[in-house]
Amino acid sequence: FFFYISHEFRTPLSLLISPLRELETGARTGNAKMYAIMRRNAERLLQLVNQLLDLSRLENGRLQLEPRPSNLSAALRSIAGSFESLADRKLIHFDVFVPKAPVWAAFDRDKLEKIASNLLSNAFKFTPEEGSVTLQLKTEPGPDETSLLAVIRVDDTGIGISSDQLPQIFERFYQADQQMPDAPGGSGIGLALTKELVQLHGGRIEVESEERKGARFNVYLPLQRAAAESD
Repeated sequence: FFFYISHEFRTPLSLLISPLRELETGARTGNAKMYAIMRRNAERLLQLVNQLLDLSRLENGRLQLEPRPSNLSAALRSIAGSFESLADRKLIHFDVFVPKAPVWAAFDRDKLEKIASNLLSNAFKFTPEEGSVTLQLKTEPGPDETSLLAVIRVDDTGIGISSDQLPQIFERFYQADQQMPDAPGGSGIGLALTKELVQLHGGRIEVESEERKGARFNVYLPLQRAAAESD
């Protein structure tokens, strides 16, 4: 645990400290690019800390769902919107197939955001330039008229995952050994947290992948329907 976390913290910390020293000594004046790099690495550290805290709360049974009636379609489109600049920067084609019609349901927006964001972050991390990432939402009838099943799918045309590694990718601190040459190594926290958050909903997550042919993650979340005027 300490080996993986120390390694994961060291890289963004180094990328923060180096430009700060240059600014402090006057060796370089600040510019937008430098500040953007520092901000991204600070956000990466904060994300890691938050993921560790969430895993700790899950272990202790202190992380509970807080579902509230809202528009699931709008929530997913908002999450997707936060990845548009990343798609532009990496020259990746990003498609979002989310119904324009509202999908009213009771869900925990914070945990939904963590699930979708972790899957999208992984997809973009391991997809090369000119590749594609797709986010899709479909709904299916639930076991009764008050419920529905939300199916969230994330596809990418990235490096894929070998068949022998697929069973391990949701284990904590597991890191697949297939990396793009310029891709940062993962902490092995994001997918583990994603699976546990899905299970907290009483749902499940599945993955299909082949090396050099990309990956597909399917998330199945059972939700309660909500009235439109509740939002």
